[in-house]
Amino acid sequence: MTLVWTVVSIFLIFEVIVLFLLLLPLPFRGNELLGNLLHQVFSKLRIVVAFIFLFITFCVLESFWTTYKYSQKSTENLTKENYAHHFSSKFRAERNLYLSTFTLVVFLVIMLVEPFVTERNKKKIIVTTATNQNVSDIARNAATRTEQNVQTVEVKDEKKHL
Repeated sequence: MTLVWTVVSIFLIFEVIVLFLLLLPLPFRGNELLGNLLHQVFSKLRIVVAFIFLFITFCVLESFWTTYKYSQKSTENLTKENYAHHFSSKFRAERNLYLSTFTLVVFLVIMLVEPFVTERNKKKIIVTTATNQNVSDIARNAATRTEQNVQTVEVKDEKKHL
């Protein structure tokens, strides 16, 4: 494989790992960190993301053209060595087409999933904050009721002594 296709395959492996991490039910802190990191990459590095998208799209188009070129060649007049070379080149072109197309699809899926992960993390933060406020309100109310009960018991004890 050439350097371009090695980079595409490494990027595909990285994308699949990120996609699995996004879909795993990680603890809240892990999801929050991953969602924030992904949001920062897509929002602050828009030029880099656009460059990656264009690079992968170019790879898809180039591999499609190469596959088309080898599929249109006639194999009737080829010698045995040229025949093997033709089909090995066609195989590599098709492999590159599948590799780059799958990389592009996974990249688009990650771009579509990222807003949902960010929104989910925001909702979890709101729910966690609301839950913490509710817990503190319940604790305050319980402490107030306990103080009122203690004062009521003290008043009843004083009446018994009288």
